[in-house]
Amino acid sequence: MAENSPKEREHLNVETSKPSKAETSGSSKSVLLRKDGRRLKRMTLYLPVDLARQLAHHCVERDSDVSAITAQAISHYLTFSK
Repeated sequence: MAENSPKEREHLNVETSKPSKAETSGSSKSVLLRKDGRRLKRMTLYLPVDLARQLAHHCVERDSDVSAITAQAISHYLTFSK
């Protein structure tokens, strides 16, 4: 596999939008209330390396965050896999 350039490595380190000044909600510290009103539960997700890289690039290209894209994909899957 080819080595990524510094610019590509920077894009691969995409994080979800920062929960700056986010407050914990309820008794669970793993639930965040974002400024935009979203309540998010922290979860760990393991993806194949190539899929994670594609997701990171997709989010950078569309100025989106990994959490939002992942939530949309899972919601779509759960809705249409019945």
